[in-house]
Amino acid sequence: MQTNTHLAVGACLGLTLTLAAPTEITVLGLCATSIGAIIPDIDIDGTGKKETKYIIMGISATLAIVPVLAGLVCMPEIFVCLKRTSFMSLTFSTAAKSTISWSYIAFLISTIMGFALFIGLCAFSNKTDHRTFSHSFMGMALFTFSIVLINPLEAGFFLVGYLSHIGLDLLNYRPVKLLYPKKRGFSFRLCYSKSRFSLNLLIFSVIILIVESIIKACL
Repeated sequence: MQTNTHLAVGACLGLTLTLAAPTEITVLGLCATSIGAIIPDIDIDGTGKKETKYIIMGISATLAIVPVLAGLVCMPEIFVCLKRTSFMSLTFSTAAKSTISWSYIAFLISTIMGFALFIGLCAFSNKTDHRTFSHSFMGMALFTFSIVLINPLEAGFFLVGYLSHIGLDLLNYRPVKLLYPKKRGFSFRLCYSKSRFSLNLLIFSVIILIVESIIKACL
């Protein structure tokens, strides 16, 4: 599928899962599922569509910044939520309660480690062929783990988006190497990435997004 379709489906899933949740959870979930839905195509450099890779990087970076900006401008609850549910804070919850400084340091350490691993995986994926490492179970597990280090709550949403990407790509004719580094690929061979089905799915997802946004605003 094309990047815009993956992004629309991921955003739709994120909003659906957090429709009844507090606004800060919706922002975090929506951004995380959207990133997860497009990041597997960071390996698209090998297909000759290098501009798509940069678009994905730009969208992902923007989506990662959105919660930070929202927290600084109008939604401080986001930072409270991120700190409370960070990997290190959950792992060392007893120690974190003893000193405020340790909780803050644990949050910083886990976040830096997660971002470093995520960037490293993106760099490695960019050197592999399309629909290999980043579209495999191994790649999905490692990418998700990098988000767990940043925030386990976001990791769950990220995984949903990632699964949606792989699931949609399996519908295409081009095989997806789920068991990478094994060479065997999997495909249901139902449609092409640029097809009427992809366009219809994009339109349907956007309509659902609009409807759910209205519902969310009314809650």
